[in-house]
Amino acid sequence: GTLPESVEIWRCVLSDRIESSPCYSLSRVYVGCYDGCIYVVSSDTGNVEYSVRTGNQVKCSPSADSGSVYCGSHDGKLYKVTPQFNQGAAKFLTESVEIDDKPISASILVLSSLLVVCSLSGKVSALNKDFKYITPTQFKAPIFSSPACSSDESTIFIAFVTGDVMKLSTKDFSVQQKITTGGLLYSNLLLYNSKLYLASHDSLLYCFSDSLSEKPEWTSVTSDKVSSSPGIV
Repeated sequence: GTLPESVEIWRCVLSDRIESSPCYSLSRVYVGCYDGCIYVVSSDTGNVEYSVRTGNQVKCSPSADSGSVYCGSHDGKLYKVTPQFNQGAAKFLTESVEIDDKPISASILVLSSLLVVCSLSGKVSALNKDFKYITPTQFKAPIFSSPACSSDESTIFIAFVTGDVMKLSTKDFSVQQKITTGGLLYSNLLLYNSKLYLASHDSLLYCFSDSLSEKPEWTSVTSDKVSSSPGIV
């Protein structure tokens, strides 16, 4: 069939390049920009309502949870933006915490009571949502890919740029299982119906069981290396 003709509703032009994927929360769109800002844009008008100036480029895609939005920056800090409503008008409260001296590129994984932050130093940090404590676990390779979590939040999956994928316990962040793919990993992980999907620079799309056994359930060959993230419709 023929797709209906699309109509542009609004356009918001920022001052620099955008690699961050937008995030929707409470009638607003949040997005990071190379100019070092996290922007809050009205989903109705496209007008910028608020911006947070960080100390470096923002390539991280924001993550929403119960009204608050979390986003990392290449300055190594985690930012939290929360709208405060008063008679329909919104003001925005911004908090930040230093995670690392290396950039945060991967999206923040939001769990029921924890935030999981991965940085390019290979550090995986767990903290509660009011930033009261941080539990870091240091690994050897950078993390560009956004992590995934099991439905019961007992385990998370982390992909390292070197091609390794680890399954970690959320209790103590110990390694429960590890597999190695044949190429660099920049693709975000997708966990769906107990299956873990990931794409690699070895030109393969992988499907593993969530037990993360060494042998994938299947692979699909693409014509070139893949950096984009898999999705299920």
